[in-house]
Amino acid sequence: MKTVRSTKSLAQLQEFLANFTGNDLEEIKPYSHLEDDLGLTLTDDLARLVAQINHVFEIKLKKSEVMSELETAGETVAELAKLIDDECELG
Repeated sequence: MKTVRSTKSLAQLQEFLANFTGNDLEEIKPYSHLEDDLGLTLTDDLARLVAQINHVFEIKLKKSEVMSELETAGETVAELAKLIDDECELG
């Protein structure tokens, strides 16, 4: 299992998710489940979430790839941060 390589990107994602979801920053942990803990509905919120992540992190994630990876690896903040790290590395 890959780990998040950048604590900076994890911290940035946690702050982003606090703003996006309205949850307190302290409530957003790496193991927080995007739907169960943060109240996102991936079928409804994923397109907007990915678009805003792409803008904030200046990357180009694809909605379909994000959904596939999260369904396979787990729908947690840490898994989303790994996808962001991977995309940042690819440039």
